[in-house]
Amino acid sequence: MTKQFLPDSKSHRAIPMAITYFFLSLLLPSSKMVFASNVEEDGSCPLMITLPFTFDGKELGDYRIAKTLRPSAGFSYMAAIYLAMEDFNNRDPSVVAELNRTEYSNENCSAYFPLHENENSTASVVLDSESHASAKVLDHLLEAFKDSSNPCAIVGPIHNDVALKLSILAAQMDIPIISPAITSPRFNSKRYPLTTKTMVNSHAITEALVDFLRYKSVDWNYVAILHDTEDYSIDWVQNFDSAAEEREDGPMTFRTEKLSPNREPGEEASVSYAMNKIKELTYRTIVVRLFDGWEDQFSPRLGETIENIANVAEEVGMNGEGYVWIFAEGIDIEFLLYHPNPNVTKLVEGAGIINVIDEFQYKVNDAFLESWKGKGDAQVNMINEAMPIKNGTPGYFEAEPTFFQTYDPSWGSSFAYDAIMSVGMGVCHSLAKNAQNQEAKNAQTRGRRRAQKGAKGAKGG
Repeated sequence: MTKQFLPDSKSHRAIPMAITYFFLSLLLPSSKMVFASNVEEDGSCPLMITLPFTFDGKELGDYRIAKTLRPSAGFSYMAAIYLAMEDFNNRDPSVVAELNRTEYSNENCSAYFPLHENENSTASVVLDSESHASAKVLDHLLEAFKDSSNPCAIVGPIHNDVALKLSILAAQMDIPIISPAITSPRFNSKRYPLTTKTMVNSHAITEALVDFLRYKSVDWNYVAILHDTEDYSIDWVQNFDSAAEEREDGPMTFRTEKLSPNREPGEEASVSYAMNKIKELTYRTIVVRLFDGWEDQFSPRLGETIENIANVAEEVGMNGEGYVWIFAEGIDIEFLLYHPNPNVTKLVEGAGIINVIDEFQYKVNDAFLESWKGKGDAQVNMINEAMPIKNGTPGYFEAEPTFFQTYDPSWGSSFAYDAIMSVGMGVCHSLAKNAQNQEAKNAQTRGRRRAQKGAKGAKGG
């Protein structure tokens, strides 16, 4: 027998968004979210965890920026998810203090995430969602799902198109899907009733950017946007357009220039063509919105595009006083600050960077990071066992005993942790609600029986 549950409607932490030009933090509340799914009678909630470990069959490796070593996004998110499942099962409040509350105690809530297969429940399963651009994603996951247990929720899609495809699967299975990284407004509960996320959407991010531009200077009302042709970027530009039109003090004037790969210098949609057009029209504020898969932060195409922009800016006199550059979403701050090309580092001097960031990236003594750094052999073995890629194949990574001390979590990992806590707390709330409903039904049944018994007694008298 299964029971219905609703994931918790409130994130345990406010979601920070930073415009790093001033290192300004804007605290945005999480949205309300309501879902329904299945939990086993004993409280077991096995998860279907979908994360990218490969990109069209090629591995996504770890990377280093300055002195910071980070694992691939897929492996880091998986580690954060398993740490959260373990902490929830143990009701460890070191990261989420709310786990100390009575309603979440093991005595009052039987919910748990099965980390290993046992006689009562199958284990949660991790699946490689492959590339953000792969047409094989849904077929791949459907095929893998046939061999996995029936999950109570899907957790982890971090690319918009993968999440949208999995939303269809979640609807077919009648289970919730929760993402720690999706920013597309299309991934919402109005269109897909069983979806939610712990990340703010790109409309909120563009609203913050428009407000920043509005309050900074009237001269910033004229903005040029350099963007690629990825769906992420097209959605972002549309959201910026909507946010700009919603301004109470009048619409913002902006121009967009698309950048397409493999264009020769001077050819339409090339970097040089777009930037010369912007200079010709005397726009002085330029927003750069690129996406080549942020888990491929250092892929040749993205790296070359950024370098190309910086080199052209230097060549045509747009890399200095009189021009303001803003980098929006998807580009790691440190990637720009520590870039080996001096034209890139010059371009970001005084530039603005708007992105959603984890608390551990700016907060001293962050509880999530301290918990991460304190893990040992048991947790290393746990995530190695969960690794969905076989040894010797692309994407395989084996954490060493000092993994949690050697590697910092990748961007977004704390949102993955939050996603698990949201599901677990939601299960507790719903189990309690189910128990209340059952008790109310039992009380009604007892009342009817007493009434029937009384009626019989009256007739006999």
